Amino acid sequence: MQHFASDNCAGICPEALDALIAANNSGDEPAYGDDSWTHQVCDRIRELFQTDCEVFYVLNGTAANSLPWLGLFDNDVRLRNARHANAMAELLQTRLHEIPGVSIMFRRESNAVFAQLPANTAKAMRARLEVVLRVHRRGRLPADVRVGRATGNGRAFHRRSARVVRDVSARVPDCRSAENA
Repeated sequence: MQHFASDNCAGICPEALDALIAANNSGDEPAYGDDSWTHQVCDRIRELFQTDCEVFYVLNGTAANSLPWLGLFDNDVRLRNARHANAMAELLQTRLHEIPGVSIMFRRESNAVFAQLPANTAKAMRARLEVVLRVHRRGRLPADVRVGRATGNGRAFHRRSARVVRDVSARVPDCRSAENA
């Protein structure tokens, strides 16, 4: 048995496999969530949690962790479309050197770009974040800036670095920032 240490690869319980086989054998259905199976499950989830809500199916933990950002990029979208989101990601990758930008599409009309800022020094973070804000000043500015204590590559931000991000983003009108301890 091989273990890939990823939430993208996992086994399936017999009940889920039976449901998947039944869905595949039920005939043609519309794609992208407009099928009767998705509607049934969404209704069951609303009933179970006794609330009227939107239900999102996600592939992995990254997608699940991105869902809270959805409200920030709803109708008044900061990044208007995929082209804008991709341009912002490209800006982060090419002009700001070695800062990976990830474009995540929540819906057709709303996109978000997440940038992993360097953790080496507070000075570098301040300089690079200020460049992002200055370059993006012609468009809409970020509505939310967050720094987590642990990064995707296992490094931890020093609390001083998180305060730098907070202080820089405080100069942006209507921008919220948060430190996650």
